Amino acid sequence: MNRRTIVMLFLFVMIPALFASSISFYGGKTSVSLEEGNKTVSLTGGAGVTSENIKLTSDEIFIYGEDYRYVRCSGSVSVLDTQREISLTSQNVWYDREEKVMLSDGWIEIEDKKNEARISGARVEYNEQSSLITIQMKASIEQDTDKGLLKCSSDIIEYNADEQVLRMRGNAVVKWGEDSYCASVITVNIDTEEIELQGSITGEING
Repeated sequence: MNRRTIVMLFLFVMIPALFASSISFYGGKTSVSLEEGNKTVSLTGGAGVTSENIKLTSDEIFIYGEDYRYVRCSGSVSVLDTQREISLTSQNVWYDREEKVMLSDGWIEIEDKKNEARISGARVEYNEQSSLITIQMKASIEQDTDKGLLKCSSDIIEYNADEQVLRMRGNAVVKWGEDSYCASVITVNIDTEEIELQGSITGEING
């Protein structure tokens, strides 16, 4: 078996990919395996990766899969979607460059600078193509709006950054300005200022 491993120190490298644009990376210590069928890149010490609109930095980064499809980050992870101006911080992130889906099973904090939204929770999925962020544990979001500060919490929150729509399921609570709503399921359209509630509904409106 023909196997070759290259170790590089403080080197910036660009790798071409067949299905997408090239992926570039850097690290204090970089190990590249060129073994056919098992090509990998291991980065430590101030590691960073750029793939199209996504920039990732982390203590450790591992790039693997066919055409370097997958990126796994661990330790002080920071992610920036330069197109949508969405940033994420967590301790672990996994990214599929072909499907453009990002996952984290730990605590994560997200900032949507364009829409002035701040999101936090655990077990997060970010679909780069649809701009859909799904938080599945201890989900909360705050957003500055024309109607005042919007604060939401729920077991699960789906936030569409492009459409400005929130969908909450399980113990959903919305506080918008001086008004508050509780229900099993709540959908909020921030652009149209419409709220839809389902199941065990309570609320308080201040005219």
